[in-house]
Amino acid sequence: EMGKIVEIQLGRLAKLLSKMVADANGAQVFHLSQSVLAETVGVSRQSLQTELKRFVQDGLIELAYASITVKNLTALKQLVEREA
Repeated sequence: EMGKIVEIQLGRLAKLLSKMVADANGAQVFHLSQSVLAETVGVSRQSLQTELKRFVQDGLIELAYASITVKNLTALKQLVEREA
């Protein structure tokens, strides 16, 4: 049950990041706080940090202070499709 919830949240996060890249005409660096991102995805900041770390370990994104760099858009899109 908990695993399914995490999968849905990961899918939501992947979808949001993919959409941000599309809306920014392919830009892949986004300056925003994790608090704002957590609120947008609908999870706590702690849950978001766990998911972001997983994305970093999988090579999907890079984190810096108040910014996220999308490293592997294709893999993010595959996560979105898996959730659908």
